Amino acid sequence: MISWQDKKACLFFTAITFFLSNTVFASQDLSKPSRISPAEPAAIAPPQEILISSGKNSNEKMELDPLHIPVDNKEGMVHLHTKGYYKNLATTSRSMVNNKPYFSDMQRFRIEPTIDIGDNVQIYIAYDNEMIVGDFLRSPDFDLVKQKNEKYLNWLPVQWTLADGRGVYYTTYLYRGYIRYDDPRFQIIVGKQKIDWGRCHFWSPMDLFNPNTPLDIEKDERVGVDAASANASITDFLNFDLVYVPYDALNKSSFAVRAFCRIENYDILLMSGQFKKNNVIGGCVDGYLGGASIRGEFTYTWEHGGADYFHLIGAQVGYDLTPLLKWDNYMIFDLNGNSLFVNPELKYNLKPNLDITLGAQVFWGPADSEFNDYKDIYYGEMKYYF
Repeated sequence: MISWQDKKACLFFTAITFFLSNTVFASQDLSKPSRISPAEPAAIAPPQEILISSGKNSNEKMELDPLHIPVDNKEGMVHLHTKGYYKNLATTSRSMVNNKPYFSDMQRFRIEPTIDIGDNVQIYIAYDNEMIVGDFLRSPDFDLVKQKNEKYLNWLPVQWTLADGRGVYYTTYLYRGYIRYDDPRFQIIVGKQKIDWGRCHFWSPMDLFNPNTPLDIEKDERVGVDAASANASITDFLNFDLVYVPYDALNKSSFAVRAFCRIENYDILLMSGQFKKNNVIGGCVDGYLGGASIRGEFTYTWEHGGADYFHLIGAQVGYDLTPLLKWDNYMIFDLNGNSLFVNPELKYNLKPNLDITLGAQVFWGPADSEFNDYKDIYYGEMKYYF
């Protein structure tokens, strides 16, 4: 049962988010042309892209910027705009526990209001309502999904499960929520945020604050972390980042520093820090070789009271089959166990704000290898932006 306090908190977050969203459209004067922000010209990508990464942990890096409608108040000091999406993700596979087949259908509605106060301060909120149906709910593997949903690093309770039965699982939560201050040479963000320090798209070993697995189907989704982060630009070609993530005890907290510099057409990034008692150093090179972009990352970890290691290598190859149809293939090879993970995807841009994706995750490997226990997965996704 959900406590009355949790219900009130859930209703409060939902009401605030939808109030901000509705204010945008209610304030829009439909008798006049909408002030749509001009879209940035699309960068011309090379016909083929190769990305290489290696390290212990992994994340996906992918940011999408749907259309939004800015609305100014009368004083001109506060700007309110919103965006969001609706997603339907259907998957089929077999249980890793009992090998029984299952089907799952997930639907998510996200609303993202943003308030700009003056020229320096921004308040950003992203709030989700998510529902899962299918016989996947009756499989033992579903507990892994709930554990993933509950791993959000929160100081305050911002996630509530409103239905958890054999027929439907429904949860609502604050995906992001922070306040940001911007200065020409300085930036600070406090709140639930994404901290992506790497450059590799589907697997970024340097993104240790928001750890994701490269096996995630939703590569554009990143777990948020309650943190304070700062960026200082020394010159146009040199800057530093600092991040602090507090926990119950100081020795369990995470903090790190990253340095960035640009040498001709190459970006060089170096980082060092402590992540829950583990010491980590890492680096990244991002640039072009001929007509292809090359990105490489590595991390080296000293576990507290354990061994140091890095044992996975990954790569991504993508190709634009047509202006609207793209093929991507993600691969990870386990150097120690000689196992392999392959994830081909076809993405079709049906409309400017509607994407259709078909994909599969296939695993090979001997017993006791990294990918031996996983089952092949087939999925389809529809994502509509507004």
